[in-house]
Amino acid sequence: MVEQEREETGAGQAPAGGGTAGEELEALGFEEALERLEATVRRLEEGELGLEEAMRLYEEGVRLRQLCDRRLREAEGRIEQLIESSDGLRIEPLPEGGAAGAGAGASA
Repeated sequence: MVEQEREETGAGQAPAGGGTAGEELEALGFEEALERLEATVRRLEEGELGLEEAMRLYEEGVRLRQLCDRRLREAEGRIEQLIESSDGLRIEPLPEGGAAGAGAGASA
């Protein structure tokens, strides 16, 4: 079971292409990083790890969370909002603060 979990989280595996662990993480897309983070959390919650392995996984989990946050911010920066104007439709960047404020105060 531990080997299966190691495979799910990538624990104990050398980074592909001989790169560093940080380079390996940076190559992950959002979905991959999130899946790996979830598998890491499951392993930590089981409580069957030694201290050193638990600390290593915790640190990796922190890096994965930061990566997921960064990927979400990057996606948010690419989101564009269509705005109707007198000269037709135009595309503008989403206002700072994200989609939470989009449509606020608009009347139907």
